[in-house]
Amino acid sequence: MSYNKKKILYLLVCIILSILIYLSFRIHLYNFFNDVSWSYDDENYLIYLYFVAFQLTIWLSFFARKKFSTVCDVFLILIFVNIISTPIYFVYTKDVPILQKNLNYLVDYTEDGFFGGIIEGRQKIFTDASGFRPNKKNINYSNKGKDTIRIFTIGASATANIRFGNEKTWSSLMGKLIKNSTNKNVEVINTGINGLRSQQFYLKLRDISKYDPDLVIIMTGINDWNHHIRKNQNFIFPNYEINYDIKKSILYNTFKNIKKIIIRKINKTKNNKKILTISKKENAQIIIEDGSTQKKQAGSLYKKDKRFFNPTDVSQNYKFWIKKIIDYCTKNNLSFDCLFLDQANSYNKYISKDLMDRFYATPADVNYTLSFDNIIHISNLYNDWIKERISVTNLFMFPISEKIPANIKYLRDDVHYTELGNNRVAKELYQFINENIDF
Repeated sequence: MSYNKKKILYLLVCIILSILIYLSFRIHLYNFFNDVSWSYDDENYLIYLYFVAFQLTIWLSFFARKKFSTVCDVFLILIFVNIISTPIYFVYTKDVPILQKNLNYLVDYTEDGFFGGIIEGRQKIFTDASGFRPNKKNINYSNKGKDTIRIFTIGASATANIRFGNEKTWSSLMGKLIKNSTNKNVEVINTGINGLRSQQFYLKLRDISKYDPDLVIIMTGINDWNHHIRKNQNFIFPNYEINYDIKKSILYNTFKNIKKIIIRKINKTKNNKKILTISKKENAQIIIEDGSTQKKQAGSLYKKDKRFFNPTDVSQNYKFWIKKIIDYCTKNNLSFDCLFLDQANSYNKYISKDLMDRFYATPADVNYTLSFDNIIHISNLYNDWIKERISVTNLFMFPISEKIPANIKYLRDDVHYTELGNNRVAKELYQFINENIDF
């Protein structure tokens, strides 16, 4: 091959790699140039620097190839391997947050007008050695008995039921009803964590598959649509841009870990983000809990900055990860069933003002709110989409949103259940399982 042909071929390789790198960075670059809140300490700034470094590496290798051909080839191969390995690396190395392991404490809720009549009595909360909240202690995950039904629940805060004792979560209450109708030992392991989205649900599903479940219940909804409202990411090639996102790659995480080590050395502090704690007072025997924090967060629908957002479809991100979950449930010859739940919520124009005053997620963690009509539309959009999507598969779908009335008797804010709400979810879900799933 002539020198000119080799150079043209090398140029094509550089162009292709440059385009792929751009697409891997594209959504983050968009945030960098459009988010006025970024600072020099933010990760967005580093993303921009990484992008420039990657592109310089590609094009310097092209222009300097004549003198440093071997080094240039090594750099290009490294970038190429980094790209193609990203999805596998992400799945097998990404840690989903867990609750602090082996917690065991009591919570007393004060009668201050927020929890009164909604969460009753002393709550006994515990986690096991895996950071899960099971319905009973000392579950042997490595050895399931022949007469045992093992159920895992995956979801965010409405699944975690973090303010309730383990025996009062809807997952444990459902387990009691199943046990009462069978002679088998019933283990229900709640893996819910506040704030998680469908991306983490997919990783959690893969993780708990090794524990030999009979049924996995997955509740999706509000955190994904809140993320859609806050970010509204529009991908050009969603399958590539999400799957090969630079933040999921080996090189990016290597640089990120080096940065952490440097910062740790400078600050001489430990930094471990793999574990979430239930409470800052987790070592206390009894914790007194009032509604002061919740009251400060409540009333999000009354924020002065009101914005309009009326999407016609769920986010591309949500579609991508739900498809991954569905594919995993249907294409891997799993020995367990997957059951999907939509998101029960209070977004109904006929609700009481008392309940509306408790809203905190319209959306959460921002200084603005959408109109109530927008919020109702988006919640219905996501719930309708997941029901329709699962209906064309051989998987199970239970529309729990249709079974929980939007009033303060069953919901204490946007999506979180009261004690009666947990009981209602457990009964409705048990009835569906009893009629449709054969253990």
